[in-house]
Amino acid sequence: MNLRKIEQEILQKAIFQENNIQKEIKEHFAIECGRNARNRMIFRYWRGTQRCHREVLARELCQESRCPLKQTELVRPRARPDSPQRYQLLHEEQVVVGGRTYEARQATFTISLACPEGAHAPLLAKVQGWDVFLDGRFEAGGVVDGMPRFETLEQVRGWAEAEETNQ
Repeated sequence: MNLRKIEQEILQKAIFQENNIQKEIKEHFAIECGRNARNRMIFRYWRGTQRCHREVLARELCQESRCPLKQTELVRPRARPDSPQRYQLLHEEQVVVGGRTYEARQATFTISLACPEGAHAPLLAKVQGWDVFLDGRFEAGGVVDGMPRFETLEQVRGWAEAEETNQ
């Protein structure tokens, strides 16, 4: 759902009607368009029976699972200020194909992420992926066309098998 398109749709209806127009967006979320005391068209955003900011609704509508705004909303209730900080060590997996042993190392990449719903401007996001090494030398990985080349170990295995058949 594109929030801007929904707003334009109900704005067109509200301009020609005297009443406020309300549209249910998603379970417990709605947009209302009507006139304020100065007779100007305004939008009101609802979360259940409570009014909310447009940004709250935009985060809920964003379908990109890697969106930092969406992740912040999902993680926020779980954060505890009194819990000790935990650090994740570098994760490595061995991928054996043919007679070669590749090292797949988990990496964090910063990418530009556009919201597919148009709910917010593009953001920088940190995403997980894999880099591949052979005998301690970088072979493949990184970011290709704005996304990690390998997002899963299965993709690394597929690449390694293709490399073996090409040699």
